[in-house]
Amino acid sequence: MSSFLHWDKRPGLYGLRFAESFGCNPNGTHLGDVLECMKNVSTAEMVSRAEIFLHYPWTGPIVWKPCMDGRYLTKDPLFPAEPRTLLETGDYHKVPLIIGANSNEGVFNLIGYLANLCNISDVEERWDSLGPLILFHRSLDETMPEDVKLARSIKRYYFGSEGKISVDTMGNFMRMMGDSTFYGGIELFLQ
Repeated sequence: MSSFLHWDKRPGLYGLRFAESFGCNPNGTHLGDVLECMKNVSTAEMVSRAEIFLHYPWTGPIVWKPCMDGRYLTKDPLFPAEPRTLLETGDYHKVPLIIGANSNEGVFNLIGYLANLCNISDVEERWDSLGPLILFHRSLDETMPEDVKLARSIKRYYFGSEGKISVDTMGNFMRMMGDSTFYGGIELFLQ
C-alpha cells in the first residue's frame, strides 16, 4: 500500500477519458463499443498520448494502477475490495511477507528538480494546487478543500510554519516524499 494506491478515483474513469481522447466517445455508448473503437488505435498512438493526465512535469494522478476488479469480475477477482478493507477484514492469503524501504527513498521524487526539468520554487509558489497532486496524486480537477488543508499541514510538519520549499530545503522535500510515497504505506499496512 502506498500513495500510489489511492482508490478514490477509479481507473475506469481514466480509461474512459483516455478512450475519449481518441474519439471513442464513452458518453451514451456501450462499453463494448468503446472497446471496439480502442482496438483500432495503434500502440504507438496510445504511448504518444500516455502523458495526457500529467498536470505538472512527470506528476499527475496515478492512472495506470491496479483496479479493484471485484465490481467487474464475479469469479476470482484479484482485488475484490479496497486493499485497506481486505487487510482490516483479514480477507487475503496469509503468506510470509517481508516489507521494507531504503533510506532516502524520496530522492526518486527529486530527479526532475535536480535535472532542472522544473523549478522547485514553483512548487512553493503553487503549493495549494501542486501539494495535493504531489502528495496524494490528486488530479487538479478533483482536489477538495480538505486535500489542500492536509497538504498545508504536511508542509508545515516538514518545513516548519515559516519554512519554504527551495533548493536549500531539498532534504526536507526528499523526506516528505519518501514518507508519502513509500514509508506511509508501510506504516499503514503494519497498523
